[in-house]
Parts: sequence; C-alpha cells; structure tokens
Amino acid sequence: MDVLLGLGSVLGFLICVVMVVVSAIKKTGKTKRWAAGVTICFVGFIVAVSMPSSPSTPSTPTTTDVDQQKEVVKITDADKALMIKNQYKLFTEDELKQFGEIEDKYFNHLTDAEKAEVKTDFERLYAQKKYQAWIKEQFSAWDGSHRGLVDLVKKNLNDPKSFDHEETTYKDMKDHLIVKMTYRAKNAFGGLILQNVTAKADYKTNTITIISQND
Repeated sequence: MDVLLGLGSVLGFLICVVMVVVSAIKKTGKTKRWAAGVTICFVGFIVAVSMPSSPSTPSTPTTTDVDQQKEVVKITDADKALMIKNQYKLFTEDELKQFGEIEDKYFNHLTDAEKAEVKTDFERLYAQKKYQAWIKEQFSAWDGSHRGLVDLVKKNLNDPKSFDHEETTYKDMKDHLIVKMTYRAKNAFGGLILQNVTAKADYKTNTITIISQND
C-alpha cells in the first residue's frame, strides 16, 4: 500500500463529503462537482491499497556491530562454578557480589557442550553439598555427639539417665561414617564406668548400626 496516496485519498474523501453536504444545504450548485470529488478520492484510495508496499532498505552493519559479532565470550571455570552454585542458591556473601559483576559475561553464551558440562558439574556439586549437609545434621552442635548413636545407646542401657557423653570422633568414608563414641553410664551393678561404641552411619539409608562395643 502507498501510504502517502492512501492518506491523501482519505483526507480528500472526507473533505468532499463535507462539501457535498454543505452545497446541498446552501444550494450553491456545486453538489455534483463535490460528489465527483468523492468518487475520485474513493478510487484513489482503492488504488493506494492495491499498490505493493515499498521494500525496506536493509541497514548496513556498522564497524562496531561487526566487531561485537566477532567477539567470542570465553566462560572460565570460575564463572561456571559460580553459575552452578547459583542454581541451588549456594553463594557466600562475597560470591553473590562477584556473581552480580560477571552475570552478563556468560548468560546466553554457553554452547551445548558447555551446558552439558555445567549440568554434570552441577549434579556432582549438589550431591556433595547434600552429603556435607547430612553429616552436619548428624552431630550435636553443643557437645559434638552423634544424635542417632546417643539415642541407640541409651535404649540399651540399664539406666538411660546415667548416660554422660565424653567424646565422639568419626571417619568420613564418602558414602557413610564410622563413628566412635566414648561415654559413661551405669552398668548392671550400678557402677558408673567409661565405655565406648563404634557404629556405622549410612548416608543412603540414613540409619545407624553398632559395629562393636568396648574394644
């Protein structure tokens, strides 16, 4: 459509219609002339609508645009690590600030291969974080005792109220813990004696099992 011709035809059509009405009321004798103008403007509008639009001229990229297209954004390992942490909100305060500064550096620039690599790293990191969180939950922040092992030992004591925790240590076996606890409790004769117990805390089943006692 030829926009200029179309607009001119519409404007002329409206003017002619108004003048037809005015001429008819005032009986100026020009009604037929203005009516002809109405017809001409209408035809002009039809012609404008039927005309093909002028093709737009493609813009020529500037030197700056070309340079930006050629720029290759390299994602560093440190950037990937921060992006992985962001998935599960595992940032420290300093990392959060750093992430904000480099956020624009890698978003929408990862290749499919890099995305697959990030996903693998992310799953590994998340599994490690869950495991470390599980270990932390096992032990009392007050005296370092293993909550599950304390409960298990107390259930088998002659006098559970006599239980007194001394020390707890553990070895991380990557998928379970070997926990050793030293404690005092009354025996069958009422004597308060020092004892120890070794147990396995399993991550997958989240259970505690006594391996040995007083060894």
